[in-house]
Amino acid sequence: MLVELQARLADWERAAMHLGRAIVAYSVAFLLWLLFLVAFLPASEMIHAEPLPQVIALLFLGAMAVEAAWGTLDLLRFAWLSGGGLLRLAALELAIALDAVLLYPPLHALSPTLGLALLVTSAALAGAALLAHIEVVEGALARRLRARPRGA
Repeated sequence: MLVELQARLADWERAAMHLGRAIVAYSVAFLLWLLFLVAFLPASEMIHAEPLPQVIALLFLGAMAVEAAWGTLDLLRFAWLSGGGLLRLAALELAIALDAVLLYPPLHALSPTLGLALLVTSAALAGAALLAHIEVVEGALARRLRARPRGA
């Protein structure tokens, strides 16, 4: 019994470590995102050098993509280590949404078509993730509907 408890505690410690790493990676990515939108993109457009906005967008896209990838990996590791199917689905949907929000502005600055392709791909991935976990969602809804209302 004690060995099982220690193993569970070790799993939760690893899960918490991955959640902390994910928060840090997404925070760095959002700071880069904010810096890109507030400072670098408007400044590069004011200079009127033709390829400058695209070059800056490409640089920031690379930096944000790396941080978002690390954040996504750690968020999914957290979800898989900490258990339940509904938590896994929520983490997957959250990762897809955060990555789309982060990567849309630099992709749109490169080409509006790339930005639209990202949005369509993100929506398709979110739908596929939901369909892949539909049994989990159905089970959670069924348990919720069978539960007696509070105070009754």
